[in-house]
Amino acid sequence: DYFLCHNGMCTEYDKVCNLWNDCGDSSDEMNCTNNFMCADGQGFIPLSSKCDGSYQCSDMSDECNQDCGKEIINGVVLTIFAWVIGLLAITMNIISLVEELTTGFSKLKSWKIL
Repeated sequence: DYFLCHNGMCTEYDKVCNLWNDCGDSSDEMNCTNNFMCADGQGFIPLSSKCDGSYQCSDMSDECNQDCGKEIINGVVLTIFAWVIGLLAITMNIISLVEELTTGFSKLKSWKIL
């Protein structure tokens, strides 16, 4: 018997939920009760290694997440504050870009290129 991967490939059933992406699209590791998929999608670790105090995922998602009670930004106030800072940064970057483009067009006009 074979497991049909989402991408149309097949793999043996003994390779399903073995912490290794045998399908190439990770479908053989999805919905497994024995593993945790790192948030960056780059790997799987045993479920028993999640929240154990040491990082196995390169993105640290096995330790820094809501389930472990450890988040980089914890709490509603800090989350809202982080979003506001991010939106302000994006807005300021857009304003700076528009000013730079406007200045660039003015220079080109003064040089009689446009």
